[in-house]
Amino acid sequence: MHTASITTELLHLAEKQKTDYVITVSSPTEQERIAAEELAAYLHEITGTTFPIIDQPEAGEKSQIAVGYHAARGIGLSVAAFNGLGEEGIIIRTIGQHLALTGGEGAKRGTLYAVFTFLEEVLGCRWWTPEVADIPRQETLEISTLSQWYAPPFEYRQQCYHHAQDAAWSVRNRFNAGPDISPAWGGRHVYNPFVHTFFHFVPPKEHFAAHPEWFSEVGGVRIDNGQLCLANPEMTAFFIGQVKALLRAHPEVTIVSVSQNDWDKYCQCTACQAVDREEESPAGSVLRLVNIVAEAVEAEFPQVAIDTLAYSYTRKQPKNTR
Repeated sequence: MHTASITTELLHLAEKQKTDYVITVSSPTEQERIAAEELAAYLHEITGTTFPIIDQPEAGEKSQIAVGYHAARGIGLSVAAFNGLGEEGIIIRTIGQHLALTGGEGAKRGTLYAVFTFLEEVLGCRWWTPEVADIPRQETLEISTLSQWYAPPFEYRQQCYHHAQDAAWSVRNRFNAGPDISPAWGGRHVYNPFVHTFFHFVPPKEHFAAHPEWFSEVGGVRIDNGQLCLANPEMTAFFIGQVKALLRAHPEVTIVSVSQNDWDKYCQCTACQAVDREEESPAGSVLRLVNIVAEAVEAEFPQVAIDTLAYSYTRKQPKNTR
């Protein structure tokens, strides 16, 4: 996180169950509204103080915790401050006696993440599991002047422990995949299908009899329990059609894996071997297919990422293809 305390001035948020602060929202999105409600609930748990949530605050409202884009703009945060935040970037900033907690305009998750980052990194809250949390009690709550701007480098964040299936816990810990996170809580990345997908898109039970040339040649024989023949243009065209059909049927999908099956027996036909010699790795054939698929779906599905694996026989980086 890029955090800097720029003065030693303190903002007195609460003392002895009293506060001069209100939480403000302005034309909030559904996600910004929930972020404000979560902030109010946790500030009450920390201090015993009720922080009112005010819609459309009057100009000059004395002491505000501004949650969301328009509320933050209302206390003086410039448009330029939001440049580069993307869908999940956050701003935590004090402006005079005010505090802004916000993501970008219309961002589904940014403001939620700003609130939970503030609660965790500044106030010390920890959500260990859905049932176990540390919420520090403080009769007097003061914060230093803050200036934080952060955009996460990882587009997809998931951990596979069973607690990740709790949506609220996942959002509080800034995971954006796994459970069915509702749109009101920012939604999620949908990764489908998830790795080892060659036979998902081109199942040999359906296609080997008619098209053995679409599948691996090993020892001079086409086999139905290996990989795909990645140099075969007809197989590639069929694969692209399968990916497009999946995305048309499932518009919620944001990541598609184009990746080898979970074993070896990759194709050793003359054409595939020529590519792999040129690339000095069997990963060359795989990555060329990945790029072809990505280019083929980009115009219709610009929001979708196409991924693959560096795994087993494809761990060595191709010499040329990126």
